[in-house]
Amino acid sequence: MVRGCSILGAVVFVLVLLAAAYGYNRAGQTGIVAALVAGLACGGPALLALVVTVWFAGGPNAVAGTLGGTLLRTGGPLVGLVLSRALSPELEDAGLVMMVLGIYLGVLPTETILAVKLSNAASAAAKSKSMSKQQAADEMNV
Repeated sequence: MVRGCSILGAVVFVLVLLAAAYGYNRAGQTGIVAALVAGLACGGPALLALVVTVWFAGGPNAVAGTLGGTLLRTGGPLVGLVLSRALSPELEDAGLVMMVLGIYLGVLPTETILAVKLSNAASAAAKSKSMSKQQAADEMNV
């Protein structure tokens, strides 16, 4: 889990650096601030989505975990865009919408691949744990 979060954080970091370069060329320091806001709006929810999805994987609430992760992953950038537009139109002029879209589209496949890999591992661990409990119960009944 820690490795997956680290990989996702590294991807967000690289994407924010690219967005900051774009923003600086477009609007100077305001563009760098817009890149940081875009990184927070996309990176934070993606990290939370990964944790929620993996946390609920393999249990009876796996579908709820997946849906919760999807809500976090998509809702965070959307709320960030709405709030930033209302609170700071300068960020929108600096290219915040394009930065959010670029970072989101880079983070989405990364988070999805990591969630699938980590969820499969969590499901396998939960399955082997339940199998070992069943074997222990069978041995006690014999």
